[in-house]
Amino acid sequence: MPTNTSPALDETFSIILIDEKKQKFLGFKNPYEIQLWYPKYRVDLIENKRHPSTPAEFHKELLNIKFDKNFDNPCIIHLFYEFGTCFVDEEHLMPEDSLLGIVIRYKDTFEYFPEKHGRVTGLKKKSSPSWEKYERSFKKGHDHLLRGNCYQFNLTCPYEYSFSRENRIWDFIDGLWGKQNVASAYAHATWLPSKSVLYLSNSPECLFQIKREKDNMKLWSMPIKGSVKTGPDFNFDESWKELVSSEKNQAELYMIADLLRNDLSKIEKPNARVVRKKCPLLVPGILHQYSLIDVKLSYDVSLGKIVEALFPGGSITGAPKKSVVGILDDLENWERGFYCGSTIVLYKEILACSINIRSAVIDFLKFNILYGAGGGITLLSSAEEEFCEMQLKVDSFFDQF
Repeated sequence: MPTNTSPALDETFSIILIDEKKQKFLGFKNPYEIQLWYPKYRVDLIENKRHPSTPAEFHKELLNIKFDKNFDNPCIIHLFYEFGTCFVDEEHLMPEDSLLGIVIRYKDTFEYFPEKHGRVTGLKKKSSPSWEKYERSFKKGHDHLLRGNCYQFNLTCPYEYSFSRENRIWDFIDGLWGKQNVASAYAHATWLPSKSVLYLSNSPECLFQIKREKDNMKLWSMPIKGSVKTGPDFNFDESWKELVSSEKNQAELYMIADLLRNDLSKIEKPNARVVRKKCPLLVPGILHQYSLIDVKLSYDVSLGKIVEALFPGGSITGAPKKSVVGILDDLENWERGFYCGSTIVLYKEILACSINIRSAVIDFLKFNILYGAGGGITLLSSAEEEFCEMQLKVDSFFDQF
């Protein structure tokens, strides 16, 4: 049973949303394993030791995780975007000092109730993409579309903020989730005191979720594409009509849904199916649309095999995935890291993996926040509209503070 005792700030802990309708959270504490994986080594934070390692060994660790038994101890796995280069034959793009993943196994749980008056002070924007730089990247990527090198690419940019020294980690966690009905379906946070870093995500997007059945597993994915701003005068029917009638947004969604259907079919060579083509999704400040794709899998399938087929998520790369990862490396010139990576939660019947959009890395040594935002670009896209949509996704996160 979860306790009511929150962890001390010198302890590693994680928090996840377990019931979106009730806005109910669960925390994990008292870790007995913390592994940080890099391209040439891994760091064991419990033993405080460094060991030689490779991305292939990290993948092997994931291959050893099966779903035929209960996960009685909570396990959180953060996959960073750069780890995904291993699965699209673009490992040469991986920077040598990139953090590729974090694996944390916990002994205990605790109840977390967001403080409704939590707030962040002194929040200031330090840097953001200029229109000129964004337009250059957009045009360069658009040329790839015209030449047939890809069909869609997800162009992203970094935003940096500073904050006052008096802020504490709970100011950010409570500030994000303390308001009514603002936590998205895959919201989560992890505090790593050894690095003085808080990984904070209000992600609405599912890379995959698993339900165990008697003879097999059902796995589904819900890629998101398309955004319409909501506000005080928001009318759902009108906004939804605007979104679903957009030829550009429909093209984005259908391309990525087809990519995910193919990715899911690679796991065990079954026939994945698109269950729902277009569904509405409301998040703070935005109305999205998503597709639902599912597949049946045997219990022979490991977590590593699923990650190999799906990661990084197609909705944050584009199509075809292998081609577009290299194109994005040239267009963006920054490490996405935690943003556009994925977080896997394994605990009892919770077998879920997010795509880390609406996500920030908050550094309490530098008093710095790194946040990423972007959107899918097709031949029907407008640079001006995409630039505005990117800012909309920044506001969806920071307006909560």
